[in-house]
Amino acid sequence: MSTQSNTAQRRALAIAYMEKALAELEADEDAIVAMRLQHALDVARGEEAPQPSVKD
Repeated sequence: MSTQSNTAQRRALAIAYMEKALAELEADEDAIVAMRLQHALDVARGEEAPQPSVKD
């Protein structure tokens, strides 16, 4: 079940990145949007491991 859990985690993280990208697209931040969407795609494809959030 570890694989299913990992897949669900990657999907959830990708969705979060896409939501951020959508908000930035609405603000016309095209370069940032492209970077966030690329990162979301990489995470969803498993090309980059999800990073834990860092709290200040």
